[in-house]
Amino acid sequence: MADTIYNEVLYPSAVYAQTHPDRLAMMATLYGMSPAPVEKCRVLELGCGDGWNLITMAYGLPGSEFFGIDLAGKPIARGNELIAKLGLKNLSLREMDVAEAADLGEFDYIIAHGLYSWVPPHVREKVMALCGRSLAPNGVAYISYNAYPGNHLRDMVRGMMRYHTAHFTDPAQKIRQARGLVKFLAESKEPKEIYHELMTQQSVRVNKYSDAGLFHDDLSSINQPFYFHEFMAHATAEGLQFLAEADVVDNREERYPPQVEAVLAGLDPADIVSREQYLDFLKNRAFRQTLICRSGVKIARDLAPERVCEMWIAGEVRAASESVELLSAKAEIFHGPKNAEIETDRPLVKTALAKLGELWPQRIHFSDLLAHAVAATGADAEAESDLSTALMQAQAVGFLEFHMHRARFTIEPGEKPRASALAQMQFSAGDRATSLRHTVVEIHDPMGKELVRLMDGTRDRAALVAELGAGVTREQLDENIRKLARLALIEE
Repeated sequence: MADTIYNEVLYPSAVYAQTHPDRLAMMATLYGMSPAPVEKCRVLELGCGDGWNLITMAYGLPGSEFFGIDLAGKPIARGNELIAKLGLKNLSLREMDVAEAADLGEFDYIIAHGLYSWVPPHVREKVMALCGRSLAPNGVAYISYNAYPGNHLRDMVRGMMRYHTAHFTDPAQKIRQARGLVKFLAESKEPKEIYHELMTQQSVRVNKYSDAGLFHDDLSSINQPFYFHEFMAHATAEGLQFLAEADVVDNREERYPPQVEAVLAGLDPADIVSREQYLDFLKNRAFRQTLICRSGVKIARDLAPERVCEMWIAGEVRAASESVELLSAKAEIFHGPKNAEIETDRPLVKTALAKLGELWPQRIHFSDLLAHAVAATGADAEAESDLSTALMQAQAVGFLEFHMHRARFTIEPGEKPRASALAQMQFSAGDRATSLRHTVVEIHDPMGKELVRLMDGTRDRAALVAELGAGVTREQLDENIRKLARLALIEE
């Protein structure tokens, strides 16, 4: 077993929605590519840890193949135990040094999350070389890394924490001492000067980290941020080009004062790397989740609305008014994730948003959403263009989700509901589980977790009521099942 600190301090199991092949395929489609179908693709993850990110993908996409490698043997062994328990046949995890990886074959999607900035230069070279060699012609690679200029302050704090904790050998003590130092510096002077305000921000940041996350990220001996142009020079040398950022909102055009907009407008539109670099300077960006593809692929950066017509749409949307007027020209406000708001007076758009809210978290294909909105409003022949444009604008600011496939969950469970085997396994050990949307959900209610355990598809609702006991009524059961369905925990 490889001698690595990741065997001593295990990195927390996690899933990353932005790494899912559905997200990568959706972004590629938006930019005019023709990526491999999500339901039948090959995915490689470098530095996969215990493989939970891939396990969740493989469970939801049984027709696709997944392969993960990691230097740390203990996480790989744990992941393989989970794979065996779930009976997954489309996923393989292997203890392997990325730097020594031979020809692994061709992959439609390659993932390297939390790896590029945290490995020695020769491993970093291998990561990019693997992407250049193993990526399919229309494939997409995801690589995350710490970025400058936003990481300069973090570098300073990291240096102080590493100096302070150098003589501690116990990881738990290192973590406590690191947090204590930053808190001490933040509170060292009143009234606070700019330095102490910045240290207060850093204290908040390090306290939000999990212990293992802080240990492996900030206290690691290697944590190398990069300017975007440096990263892209490396990618270009391997025959790769910039596609987009994996987080949709990171690609949106922000508004700046007129004098700033004038400077940006003067940049060469063909030099996307320079533009992105200057935007990083403006935003003080500290972290990137960059998607790259082969240099020969033609990318259409116009983001034409007609590409939405190929997609499935979802939206956690609700009308601000209890008596919303969908068919009138009255302006209505709709609330979305993270307190976002959209106001529109267009019946076609209002009707579509209301339908998405009714279906959430389920997805509906654009063609079906359009048919529903047209039937309800009697819209004309321009409806497709109008609706696709409006949805794209809403998605660009994080109000809606676009997908390339319909996930295997239901919001209308039958008489014998079946919870995800993933959720059953995870809730047997704690309060957190992975949904069939590739997100983490929490349930602290013992009855809710017990219900997930019981919903194995063999019990009807009467049997579930009897097993739960303790005066549970059919109405209470039905309400709890609806809640679990809305968390995307119940399979079709």
